[in-house]
Amino acid sequence: MDSGAHGCADAALALYEQILDPSLLDGVRRELGLRGGGGLFSDALTVWLGIRRRLGGGLSVEQTWLSCSSDEALRLSPESARARRGVLSPHASGFDYARRHIPLELVVAASEAIFTEAQALLRSRPEGGWYLIDGSSLTVERTVSLAGVFPPASDHGAIHWLNVKVAVAHDLYSGLSMLPEWGPMHGPDSVSEQAMAHKLIERLPPGCGVIADRNFGILQVAHALRDRPMLVRLTDVRAKALLKGKGTLEQDADFLHEWRPSAWERSHHKEFRDMVVPGRIVIRHVLGPKGKRVRVCLFTNDLSSSPEELTLLYTRRWNVETDLRTLKQTMDLELVRARSPEMVAKELILAVAAYNIVRTVMAQAAEKAGLQPRQLSFARAKGCIEIFAARGPVTPESIQEMLVLIAGRKQPQRKAKRSFPRQVWTRYPAFPKRKTEAIK
Repeated sequence: MDSGAHGCADAALALYEQILDPSLLDGVRRELGLRGGGGLFSDALTVWLGIRRRLGGGLSVEQTWLSCSSDEALRLSPESARARRGVLSPHASGFDYARRHIPLELVVAASEAIFTEAQALLRSRPEGGWYLIDGSSLTVERTVSLAGVFPPASDHGAIHWLNVKVAVAHDLYSGLSMLPEWGPMHGPDSVSEQAMAHKLIERLPPGCGVIADRNFGILQVAHALRDRPMLVRLTDVRAKALLKGKGTLEQDADFLHEWRPSAWERSHHKEFRDMVVPGRIVIRHVLGPKGKRVRVCLFTNDLSSSPEELTLLYTRRWNVETDLRTLKQTMDLELVRARSPEMVAKELILAVAAYNIVRTVMAQAAEKAGLQPRQLSFARAKGCIEIFAARGPVTPESIQEMLVLIAGRKQPQRKAKRSFPRQVWTRYPAFPKRKTEAIK
């Protein structure tokens, strides 16, 4: 592979080198008492190639390694004799071994460092105090080790595909994602989105608030957020129980309320007995995206904003839904192709790191154009990075040109309803469904 391969010209690599100091990973190795980390596949190069896989939309291990240039290897593994000679093997077995044996702690440290440094680069954000929390699920192919950690649903017979439950926290302004929480969706050790949300809340930057949907509109989550700004939606049933004769769901409402555990919660959960969360309940009826009136019941500890301001702020929670779609589709995380629980964790963490690098580039492009990062297209930004990576050696001028192109087209603001129904052609499977017994 010659030094003109597209990796050496990758603007994302330039940003990766800027925000992740390789000495950080060396320090983590020393703290953990781990050996290794030298040779061609240094921690910095192995992590970068894992990120490159996701930037390429889920490249294979072989494609990822073939995209690596000798110049790129030298920049990230300067102590390697093979990197200095500039002759790289055409086989991907070395990279495959390195990605499977790099300690998970180093991958976590790299992803957290990218998130922290990306935040530092975007300090001028006007709305960076709010985070959007939501949950989703990923699919993994069944193996013996994965089935032991992520068991299938017990009431659906033999199932080949397994589910991993994930909870995420994304910055409202920039879209940057914290390291997510994940766990089994089924089985005796299954985890809930609310339990994972508790762990996310504990890791939030100081002073940041949370906007969350009805799944998280429960007393336990509100109590965990009592010292932070919060805006959580309530189910109609819960809102009706909290009203206690102060109004009806059919009317707009705005009143102070101290959220206390119900009699059932006190009898079944002793830790709930002393929970008291002072706040405010806001009920508004707004026009939904399909032209129908929608009831929005909110609980917040913001006592100064008007109900209309709070309702408008809550509508921006939808951004986390598009963020999850980006992670699962654009970053090819819908199906995690890994054979062990540790590799599932590494793939998930590196996908988030790649996502944050693209988000950082988008924020820089938006700042240059006087726009907000979420006004730009993630897919367009990722495509521009790939295109400019293939054009030649990276220069400050080419990076600036790339930022201009990324910001050259804003996301459309569709106010009118779709003029035609959303329909798809029916696709029939080319092969019959496999009926052999699943792996046990």
